Amino acid sequence: MSFEDVNYSNVRLHVPKGTKNKYSRLAPWSLFGQIIEDTEPVNDILVESIILSQESRSGEKGESFTIEATVLPENAYNKSLRWTSSDESIALVDNTGLVTLLTEGNCIITATALDGSKIHSECLVNCGADVEGINAEMSSDNNWYTIDGLRVTKPTHPGLYIQKDKKIIVK
Repeated sequence: MSFEDVNYSNVRLHVPKGTKNKYSRLAPWSLFGQIIEDTEPVNDILVESIILSQESRSGEKGESFTIEATVLPENAYNKSLRWTSSDESIALVDNTGLVTLLTEGNCIITATALDGSKIHSECLVNCGADVEGINAEMSSDNNWYTIDGLRVTKPTHPGLYIQKDKKIIVK
C-alpha cells in the first residue's frame, strides 16, 4: 500500500503559517481533505544551555532533594529534559529533577535537552558521611581527581573531587 492508496479526504493537515497554498498544490499533500494553516510561525530555536541550581550536592542515605533546571534561551521550542543518574544504585532521579540518595557513593545526575540539541548539564552527587567542605586555595597538593578519575592540578570550579582517598566538595 502506498501513500496514494489511502483515502485522506477526512484527514486534516496542519502546515506552518504562510505555506498553505504551496501544500494545496503539491501531491501528495493536496490529497488531504483539509489543509489548516497554523496561526503561529514554527519555532525551531534549540536549547543552548541548561543551568542547574547546584553543581554538586552531598547528603545522607534516604535524603531527597530537587535540582532545579533553567533552560535557555527562554524561547526555545522544546524545553523538555531527560534526567538520568550515572549509578542508580547510589541515587535515583525522576523526571522533575527529584533526587533520592540510596547508598554511599558518588554519581552524576544529568539533565539532557530533548530537542535534539544534545545539550546537557551535570550535578555531582555524593551520598555518605565522609565528605569535607574546603576552599580550593587551602590545598597545594597536586593529586586531585575528578569524580570520573581525571587527574587535575587544582580544582578550577566547584564540584566533587578526590584527594588522598578523601571525597572533597570544593565550594
